[in-house]
Amino acid sequence: MAPAAATTSSHAAVQLDDLVASIQKLTSIQEITKDLIPQLKKVDKSNAKVSVFEGVLKDDKDPLVVLDPAQFTVGYLFILNARLNASTADLALLSPFITQFAEKSSPEQLKLVPEQVTYLSKTIVLFSDSSKTPSFAVAPLKHLVQKFAPPGTLTALHPIFLQAVIASRDYAPAAEVLQTTITDVNTSAYPIKYIDHLLYHYLGGTIAALLRNHVLAAEMLEICVSAPGQAVSAVQIDAYKKLVLIQLLVDGKHVALPTYTSSTVSSACKTSCANYIEVATAYVSNDKLKLRTTIERLRETFERDLNLGLVHLAERAFRRRAIQRLTETYITLSLVDIAQAVDLPLDESGFIEAENEVLSMLAAGEVHGSLSHPRGADWKEVTVTFMDDPEPYNSHETVERVTKAIAKAQALDKALKDKGANVEKSKDFVQKAYNAAGQVAGLGGLGGDEDIRMGSGFDWDGEDA
Repeated sequence: MAPAAATTSSHAAVQLDDLVASIQKLTSIQEITKDLIPQLKKVDKSNAKVSVFEGVLKDDKDPLVVLDPAQFTVGYLFILNARLNASTADLALLSPFITQFAEKSSPEQLKLVPEQVTYLSKTIVLFSDSSKTPSFAVAPLKHLVQKFAPPGTLTALHPIFLQAVIASRDYAPAAEVLQTTITDVNTSAYPIKYIDHLLYHYLGGTIAALLRNHVLAAEMLEICVSAPGQAVSAVQIDAYKKLVLIQLLVDGKHVALPTYTSSTVSSACKTSCANYIEVATAYVSNDKLKLRTTIERLRETFERDLNLGLVHLAERAFRRRAIQRLTETYITLSLVDIAQAVDLPLDESGFIEAENEVLSMLAAGEVHGSLSHPRGADWKEVTVTFMDDPEPYNSHETVERVTKAIAKAQALDKALKDKGANVEKSKDFVQKAYNAAGQVAGLGGLGGDEDIRMGSGFDWDGEDA
């Protein structure tokens, strides 16, 4: 297949043949790092109107066809990025190469050129959007996210991938990535900015909510809001608005932010999100009319913030929690009693809605019991009998679930201990610890005026996005 710009001077063609020969010759990690990457960067930064990488070989073959992305990942990536950067770039022509690279590229070589990997990821999203095919970006970006860094390591690719998922409106591909707990941020190996951390957890929480995984959504949004920082980000404010509503779905109430949250962030959230806190207050009052009135009064705010859907879910959850409270007092109730307790119309439509709600809750395990619907009986004769949870919690599924949870906790514990040990070995940590000890002892330390901040390993540029 011909590249986007196939015509170059014979001198450029010779250069490209030489570059491809070097790519095929320099294959060890040491050779790639020491010799090949500097050579490719020098060509990449040239001021030529048409990049050498855009040409074809002397035999008119496309180097992207000649090179195997699994073996020659770095060289293939430089050429592919140059093609995507060309004014004549065509996604229809380049998409097979993008897909092939994402699937076959070497993880060991990818981490040698993180800036090139990040550029490719951003460009894939831009091309997908401009060509009106946002779903194309999802599969290659997921491959790159999963092979670029070890599991649990946050990279700049994570929020790019989630942005592509949201643009595609197909959220399921993100589930596997979101289930991997982030335990490490290695800025020396995988350059990342503070805003990447905020965006990943904000977008991840949003997608988890769309996938109805409200527990994970609340966890990720809380991480975003409580992230240590020097200023308040608009991302954190928006995350807090969603967090308040999702907490109503998970816990039935608004839960305070962790104590380690910046006081600046906490104050800004309370000030900027007063309407959401008001809804949460109405929710825990157990007053259906008060909740409904509050929601209607603040409806424009929720619509503007694109959170009206979450508000409606919280309103429905209020009704389900009201039914759950009935189980604490009653063993048997008629549909009439249930409809009346949750303010549904006392007619056939209200009884049908009450029955559907109870059946849904029984299926979800939110309540336990059975529904008696005698043949030919009037709706008023239909009853629901509640009972305690019949699960003995010794089934194979329960044991397997607990075992997995224990294994995950043990893995996280080990990862944190390993990370702590590595931090304690670092020169920066030793120096700062020594300085801090000197200050405590009244000695002033060495350079005791250093400001040691949590999260200072991030690049804070772009925090206010």
